[in-house]
Amino acid sequence: MKEIQTAKGQAYASEQNIKFFETSAKTGVGVDDAFLYLAREIKKNVLDKNPDLKKSDSPQRDVVEYGPAPFVGKCGCS
Repeated sequence: MKEIQTAKGQAYASEQNIKFFETSAKTGVGVDDAFLYLAREIKKNVLDKNPDLKKSDSPQRDVVEYGPAPFVGKCGCS
């Protein structure tokens, strides 16, 4: 299992000017938040680069938060 100290991760994120998320592949903690943030940022960037998409007659879809997925059983991560 590879772990990164929180302070080290935060420092790296700060240096790269990116958002820091503390997550666990083993338990799933924080994973939903990280992916939802990423999806929103992608959507925002796509719409900023393609303003015509904002004017579309097609229904706009948004990222919907359903809350954390239930953790069922062992994931096999070590």
